[in-house]
Amino acid sequence: MPHSTEAIKHEPWFFVVVVLAVLAVANIPRSITRRRDFEAFLSSCGAMLCLMALFGIGM
Repeated sequence: MPHSTEAIKHEPWFFVVVVLAVLAVANIPRSITRRRDFEAFLSSCGAMLCLMALFGIGM
């Protein structure tokens, strides 16, 4: 984990990926309760994409 935080400190615009990941995860239950299954699916895909990007940034 220390490498991940160092990368974000070194390149502050990586923090945008963190914010997008949090928003995508938060949008999944919101979309499900509104019965927008496809939107929830896209949010899930976006969350996975952001989390994979954060993993790559941390490497």
